[in-house]
Amino acid sequence: MVIQVPKKVVDNIDQFHGREWLLPKVLEWWHKGKDRLFLLTGEPGTGKSMIIGWLGGFGNPPINVTPKAELAQVRTLIKAVHFCQAASRNVTPQAFADSMAHQLTSTCEGFGDALASTLADRVQIVGTQSIETIAAGGIATNVSIGHIDLGMLGDELSFDRAFIQPLKKFYANGHREPILLLVDALDEAQTYTGVKLPELLSRLSDLPVSIRLLLTTREEPRILKFFHDTARLDLSRDGTHNLTDVRTYVDVRLAKVPGLADQERKDFAVRLTQNAEGNFLYATTVLDELLRQMTDGLPHLAMSDLPEGLSGLYHNFLTRELGRDDQYWFGVYEPLLGLIAVAQGEGLTAQQLTAILGKDIRAALRSSKQYLTGELPNGPFRPFHKSFSDYLLEDKNNQDFHIDASAMHGIVSKYYWKVGNEDWSRCDNYGLANLAGHLYHAGKLEQLEELIDEEWMQVRVSREENSYDGFLSDAALLWQEVKTQTSQEAPSGNPGNAFINCVRLALIRSSAYALSRSVIPELAERAIETKLWSIGQTLSVLSLHRDHKVRARILISLLKTRYDELSEQTRASLVLQAGEAINGTSDEDARRTMVQILSQYTDTTTAKDESVLPQQSWDKLQPVMESLETQRDALARIQNLIDVSDAWIHGPLALRKEEIRLDQERAETISKLALRLDETLIGQAFIIASNIRDEEAKSVALSALAPRLRIQDLEKVITYEPARDYGTVAAALNKLAGCLPETYRLSIVRNAVTVASQVREPLDRVMHLITSAELLTGPEKEALLRKALTAAPLFGFEQVAWRIGSELFGQLYEEAVAKAGKMDSDYEYHWAMAGLMVKHDPVGAAHHFYNSTSNHDYGILAQIRYLASTLGTDDLQKLLGQTLEIESEDIRAECLTGLAPYLKGVAFNSAFNAARTLDGGLRSVTMAKYASYTPQEERQEVLWEVLTELKNSTYGWHSSKALEEIAPLLGDSMLKEAFRIASLAPADENEYEQTARISSLIALDQRMSSVERAQLLSSFTEDEEQGQILHGLNNNSLELGHSEPVTPNIHHRKISLVSDFLALAEIGTPIQLVAFFSDDRFEQYGPYEPTLIQNIADVIWEVAMLWKWPSPLGVKTKT
Repeated sequence: MVIQVPKKVVDNIDQFHGREWLLPKVLEWWHKGKDRLFLLTGEPGTGKSMIIGWLGGFGNPPINVTPKAELAQVRTLIKAVHFCQAASRNVTPQAFADSMAHQLTSTCEGFGDALASTLADRVQIVGTQSIETIAAGGIATNVSIGHIDLGMLGDELSFDRAFIQPLKKFYANGHREPILLLVDALDEAQTYTGVKLPELLSRLSDLPVSIRLLLTTREEPRILKFFHDTARLDLSRDGTHNLTDVRTYVDVRLAKVPGLADQERKDFAVRLTQNAEGNFLYATTVLDELLRQMTDGLPHLAMSDLPEGLSGLYHNFLTRELGRDDQYWFGVYEPLLGLIAVAQGEGLTAQQLTAILGKDIRAALRSSKQYLTGELPNGPFRPFHKSFSDYLLEDKNNQDFHIDASAMHGIVSKYYWKVGNEDWSRCDNYGLANLAGHLYHAGKLEQLEELIDEEWMQVRVSREENSYDGFLSDAALLWQEVKTQTSQEAPSGNPGNAFINCVRLALIRSSAYALSRSVIPELAERAIETKLWSIGQTLSVLSLHRDHKVRARILISLLKTRYDELSEQTRASLVLQAGEAINGTSDEDARRTMVQILSQYTDTTTAKDESVLPQQSWDKLQPVMESLETQRDALARIQNLIDVSDAWIHGPLALRKEEIRLDQERAETISKLALRLDETLIGQAFIIASNIRDEEAKSVALSALAPRLRIQDLEKVITYEPARDYGTVAAALNKLAGCLPETYRLSIVRNAVTVASQVREPLDRVMHLITSAELLTGPEKEALLRKALTAAPLFGFEQVAWRIGSELFGQLYEEAVAKAGKMDSDYEYHWAMAGLMVKHDPVGAAHHFYNSTSNHDYGILAQIRYLASTLGTDDLQKLLGQTLEIESEDIRAECLTGLAPYLKGVAFNSAFNAARTLDGGLRSVTMAKYASYTPQEERQEVLWEVLTELKNSTYGWHSSKALEEIAPLLGDSMLKEAFRIASLAPADENEYEQTARISSLIALDQRMSSVERAQLLSSFTEDEEQGQILHGLNNNSLELGHSEPVTPNIHHRKISLVSDFLALAEIGTPIQLVAFFSDDRFEQYGPYEPTLIQNIADVIWEVAMLWKWPSPLGVKTKT
């Protein structure tokens, strides 16, 4: 991690003089002040950044003893320094948190542990590296820091979890020493388009009091409004000290000029100091210009009037040198300086500027050089100070030379769009790195949306050595804007284009971060050992991993097997990274093992210990090799499954059922043999392991074989790609299609069928095809049902029969019956036939229900569940008689509940009386069901009976279900009693019971207005009772994904599609994001506009299925 120090500080820190008077003021605030923050304000050029650099350890200390000691005291307090710089990532809260976390990990022992415990697995701690002494370019001195990839966490979450929470944890763990943090140029942080850093820094009241910050900013209302009550010192208003400091600086500079008379020097110093009015930048710029022109004595300019302030200085320069010819200004200098002013990063080169403007700009660059950074003739070039950019782009008083920043961004983006739109690989590195930013600042958001596509990603990642950082930064620019637009759409209840873009970007970002999840650590170790991966590829792969245990294993493997290829600095870095990763794992056994291995590398000057190589270790530990013949026999057995005791007894269908278990046996056997197998049998074992269908078992087998695999075998199985869950995608597409009118469905259903065809498990594949068929009509539906029926395996066909039975007629029905007849198991055959016949032949279905189980009670229950709605009075009476003879209370209660909607008169009363005889919770929930079907004139009495039963019994899961059932039927007087019953939680309530109770509270609360709810709560006189009630309702709001408790009426708060998805999008995997649209709750957000549904389906199809993702290994992953 490199600490970004502004070049103006690096280049000028050795000339820094004065400001010693600040030291007592800072120390007085530190020792006596009560304010957490100290704000140092001043106009541009008053030296704020130089002061922060000087306090932070750069530049020379004072000569005098007292200020020298004071500076030393301040420097011992400082633990981290951050410079905000416009046109760089440093202005974002995420970058600030990243910078602080790195530095505090190095400067405060124990902070790294606090950081790891608060970040957990949601961020990626990549490790540490050593930083050399400061040199041109701004690298901090002798600081060891850790690089942390905050991944998908946004600005506020990064600020909280990488800065606020670790500091709290750090002090909670026992740290007592005070910490001083320096942050420079908050005004430049305001240039960021997302959440602003100044606002976040103004809300630090809950941090430990020992943490204090010294901040600098220009005196701008948009900044100062956040710091009304903050201790403050304005450099611009401290006239006496400023004049003295500037005079000292001018005298030092002029003293180095030969040939000047003392009086001449003194007169000019006085005049320049007075005109500078305490502004170092003004004094520096005037002196630089004068000394460049000087030959014998001070030039004529020194004898003339000096400009007023920085604006006057810039205006004079532009008028004198550039603005004398309006045509030349508007034709050359305005676009040239405008492009340089808006340039990102290190700036634009002369060649790039010439290409963008289409004209020779060499002479104009030479004339402007004194106000630019960058070496002639090539550059790259940037404004020498932000105040010059501000004058050109933002100064309202600049009437003569004002430049439209948005237009300049537009010129750059138009050029690069034209260059690369057909083929982004034609763009130079600046264009690839900054086109997204220029589009954003030009306000061309539609083009930015168009830019973030697969082709752009491929070129961006490839150009940056297979790193996704740049592409994800581009996406983050649009993400902030899209989130804002989406949130603005939400109140209307009609999500539109912004939400569609939100879904697309969320899937893109999460897919990139998911690339590492498919790799098996043992295979990665083998790839490092065999040099299938270069060191660079390994480090690129490592940057994608969040799992501490995996990271530690890969790092240790790199140290063990490639130690001699690493530089000393890289070795030290990897050791520190591995140690940090080990500290982050909760697996104590793995932690101990890795610590033992890592301990051999803590001294990076020690030669590699060859005794720790994997194969040699195994050679020492493994027993004597089994004979080659025995190994061959073992492989043959696990390949043919003949070692399973009863695999063949019940035929191939039974064998199919056992496949998952047998896959596990294959994996276990290979694991036992792997390191003892003869070399000639490794290939055969690899084939067996590769063909294991259960992914977990396959991972076990391949992990065991990894140390023995050949490079060509490794290349077949080691891939980095987003996990494509075809079943989840198919389910989401079907769910989306189901939300549409029939005329809009066809294209989405066809895509769902295409995806479902790639589902690996035959039964799952068929179920998705049936779901798609249910959404169609006519020939398309019949063809898809036939496809599903043909593909349906005998194993699990009873499930298929129940899904498909009511859809089949004629020949398809006969084919299904014939297929069921081939099933080996009587139970599965009868259950399949019942499913096929339940619509076509209820009597025949009842026969199969009865014979589907040896426990005929379940047969009765099945008939009630699936046939009761089709039966006449006599058949229902018969089922009731059978129900009353059932011994099991659970089955009898379920049967009685199932019969309730269909019984009338005497039969109904008989069943209700039977419900009253059930035990405990079964009684209340079954009675509640019958209350719903009791005639209106008798219902009130029955409802009071149920409430009395609930009040007098121990509250539990059944009680909640009973209340939820009767909630819509309760009158005002009953509602209060029901609410009281549901609100008072038992002390031993478990999570399952709490979920049910909250559901009942919601059902009851939906009956009340806000006034009624308030009156009801006030009637519970005990504060404890009110607290329990509110706790139950607010827990529900948390359960549904809201970050804070919500106390207004739940029935007036519709769950927001937008807020729920946005919350998931920050942390969700691609599979979780897609599954959001297959969840039953998704339908409850609707109804939706058909175009919204179609567009969401298209986005899922495009990103989840069609995109190809570049691998960190430098090759494309599989589709």
